Formats: sequence, structure tokens, C-alpha cells
Amino acid sequence: MISICIKRKAFGATEILRDINLSLVDASTVALLGPSGVGKTTLLRIVSGLDQNFTGTIERPDSMAMVFQSPTLLPWRTVLENVTQVAGTSDDQAQSALSDVGLAGKAELFPGQLSLGQQRRLSLARAFSIKPQFLVMDEPFASLDEARVKDMIALCKALIGDTKVTTLMVTHSESEAAEMADKIVRLDGQPATLVQT
Repeated sequence: MISICIKRKAFGATEILRDINLSLVDASTVALLGPSGVGKTTLLRIVSGLDQNFTGTIERPDSMAMVFQSPTLLPWRTVLENVTQVAGTSDDQAQSALSDVGLAGKAELFPGQLSLGQQRRLSLARAFSIKPQFLVMDEPFASLDEARVKDMIALCKALIGDTKVTTLMVTHSESEAAEMADKIVRLDGQPATLVQT
């Protein structure tokens, strides 16, 4: 069980989040919806440990991975090195992860030689290569066309299903949330609070 309790998060005098209480059951996928600027990414940064300046508690496994809205790849490293050097996995683990996301045979390329869809697949390979217990995804299908979004949703669902990883995903898309998640919650208001749906 992953437990998120954020009593308050503010930037200076501006309160962003208040009274957020959310539990994720093992092997479930929860989608977090809300308008732009409401605090979704701030919540993910707190949950992932990137932002510790808040009032509250987060209980989660140490083994976690994050897929950012931007692929956040190292352009001067090969596809293989973007997995091994960032995730700390072996070449064999990385090659297996690349194969799982449809990037077999591309290990020696550089990120700039990949399409955006392939870069997003590389981000997934990096995340899943460590076999995390908890996965956090921030708008993982942003800027992809409809056909590639469908492909990425199918890929993510397969990877999540195979690994049974507990997943928290932020999206602005109702259809993506409905397709991916066991449970949908919303952030709304100023400061934002959680609305269960």
C-alpha cells in the first residue's frame, strides 16, 4: 500500500495543495486528472521525493521509477547508455528492457536519432529496467498523435500488467485515464484538493 498525505504545500505565500489523502492498492493504476496549473506535477514531485518542502507524509517503496512529461534523455549517450548509466542496470537488463518496448537493435543510436515516440519508449525502458515497485508517470503521452498514443497506452498496459507495478499517472485526458486506470481521482480548486470519482 502506498499512502500519500499532503496537509499543505505552498510556494511562498501561495498555497498550492491542501488536505490531499490518497492510498494506492498494490498493483493498481491510479490516474490523476485536473486542469493545467492546478498542482498535478507538484504532487508527483512530492510523491517521488523530488520536493520535500511540504507538510505531510508519504509512504512508498524505495524501489520506484519516474517517467517525466519530457523524455529527459542524455543526448550525448547512446540508447543503451541512457538505460544502464541512468538506471544503473547491466547491459543485459537494458537490452531486455529495450526489446520489451520495441527498441531492439537501436542500442547504439543516440536519442536525437529517435522519433519522439521512440524517445518515450526509451523512457519506459529505463523506468522498467529496474523492475520498480512503484511507477510515477507525468503526462507520458504528451505531444504524440492519436495513433501513437494508442500504441503507447497498449504498451504501458502490457508492461504494467506483466510487472504488477503500482502506478500513479497524471494526465489531462479523460480517455487516457479511462483506458489506463483502475481508479480516477481529480485535483480541483485553489488551493487544490482531491476529489474522488
